[in-house]
This record gives sequence, C-alpha cells and structure tokens, in this order.
Amino acid sequence: MRWGTQSGSGLWRLLACILSAGLLAVSPADSGEQTGTDIREPIQPLAGAPAYPAELVELGRKLFHDTGLSSDNRISCASCHPIELGGMDNRRLSTGTYGFETTVNTPTVFNVGGQFAFARDGRSHELQAMIESVLESPEMEVNWVSVTRRLAADADYTSLLKQSGLMRPDKDDITRALSAYVDTLRTPSRFDRFLKGDLDAITGDEARGYRLFKDLGCISCHQGMGVGGNLYQQVGIFSEFDYLTVTGHEGRAGLFESTGREKDRNMFKVPSLRNVALTAPYFHNGGVNTLDDAIRLMGNYQLGLDLNNEEVRLIALFLDSLTAEEIPQ
Repeated sequence: MRWGTQSGSGLWRLLACILSAGLLAVSPADSGEQTGTDIREPIQPLAGAPAYPAELVELGRKLFHDTGLSSDNRISCASCHPIELGGMDNRRLSTGTYGFETTVNTPTVFNVGGQFAFARDGRSHELQAMIESVLESPEMEVNWVSVTRRLAADADYTSLLKQSGLMRPDKDDITRALSAYVDTLRTPSRFDRFLKGDLDAITGDEARGYRLFKDLGCISCHQGMGVGGNLYQQVGIFSEFDYLTVTGHEGRAGLFESTGREKDRNMFKVPSLRNVALTAPYFHNGGVNTLDDAIRLMGNYQLGLDLNNEEVRLIALFLDSLTAEEIPQ
C-alpha cells in the first residue's frame, strides 16, 4: 500500500475498523465457490423489507407524494426524494417550504430502513421519529391540525386508513404509514446476485473493483447489507478535511451538533453506497460533483492513499454494480 501522511490515532482507528469489518474476507469469485453466499463476506445481500399490510404501504406512498403535508402546499417528501431519480433530488442543497434551503445534501431514501441511524449526522435512531422531525422542520413545516382535518374529510384517505387498521388520521398514523412505505424502498442489485453465487451477474472488472475495494480498506467503513449506514466515522482520518478548501463549500460539524461532545466533531454516519452512482453530488455538503472525485478524496483523507486512475475506474465500476436493477414505486 502507498500510505500517505497519517496520524498515529488515525492509523489505529483504521486498523480497528478493518479488523472488525473482516477486510480479509474473500469474494465468491476469489474462493472458487459457485453457489450460495460466503458468510465471511464483509458485504451481505440486501434483506427484503418487513411484511407490511399492502393498504398501509399504499397509504404511505400516497402521503409521500402529497404536497398538502407542507405548510405552503408545494413540497412533498417526494420533492426532495424523487423515487425516479434514485431517492434524492441530485441537487447540492434542497429547497423546502417558502424557499427554505437545507443545510446538508439530501441523502437517498432508498434502503434507509436497514440502517442504524438516520440523517447525515445520525441524530435519530428511529425511522418514524425521523420522518416526524423532517415534517415539522422548516423543510415542510407541517400543520398537524389542518392536515389531519383535511385527511379526515378525504374519502380516499379515510378508506385507506380503515383498510390499514388506522382509524384516525393523526400524527402517529401519518408517520407510521410513511415509515412503512419508506421501509419498503429496498433496491437489490446485480451485486446481490453475485453474492448469492451468480458469478456472471457482474463483470470481471467489477469483480476486480470489489477486490480492490476490500484490499485498499474501503470496506473498513462501507460494509454490511447497506455497504455503509451502520456506523459513525470521522471525516479526515489521515489529514484534516477542510470542507471549504476541499469542496468549495462550507461543511457542518456532524454528530457534535446534536451531542455537544467534542469527540463527535466532524463525525458523520457512514453513508450507504448502494445506488451511489445515481446520487451525485456527494458528501454531506454536496460539494463533490463526480463519483471519481469522491473516490479519490476518500482514498486520500480516509485511507492515506493516492489512488491512480485505474484504481478509481475499477472501484467506480464496482460501485455501479450496486445500482438497483429495478427502481421501487
């Protein structure tokens, strides 16, 4: 490995992550196995969503696209998380009610149901509570009184509520239905078929990219079913990551903003890399426009490596194999 400048504490943190993630695991292609999932793999096939009543999911889907949940009747959940675009709006920052601009880049809503925390800074650990906080934030500024009154007078909504077993359109019912719908937005990819033994599901270069992804240490933070989304990590392990200098845009303080603990400064939830080829721009401030640039920066600041063009190309090809084979509805 071509280690760059590194701090002692950063190196030990990285080594601990590598050991806990099972960096030395081999892929089915490496091991020669032809069928089944290798349980030693640091990435595992995406699990299906929990079984929700179809009526509850349909209610959540209808609410997700309802601009009437916002105080100005212009913004829906789908405004910032358009399903057809990969679950996020491909903008650096999103626009909420009355022109309010978000302070962080909108993450994809796909596969969040399997993650351990929500939002870029991981401030919430319960999906329904996270949805409630977004609805009540300046992004949407929901007026629960007027919304529940409107839904109670809407025949389509009241029918779906009754079919779902939710008899009153109150805040809890609305957020419960929304969280059920969002939890179903799982996106299996070709790479999942590869993990299950279909060695032809990805190309030779994509398989080499995956091997490189593991060998270089990317897997130390991006592992599990979500290829991320299951731990916090400091941005800038081997050198300080100055967002304004590196990306041209200001950054945030991460988990520190909700905990006030100095050790949480610049600590963020590791994002899932599923569908990452669809979700530019990158980083929590949306300051990096291309996947290749994001890979180079992460190699440098998180691994202490100057990745060459071929390494970047192969890793990007592997990441593209994580793209959904079918976009949810």
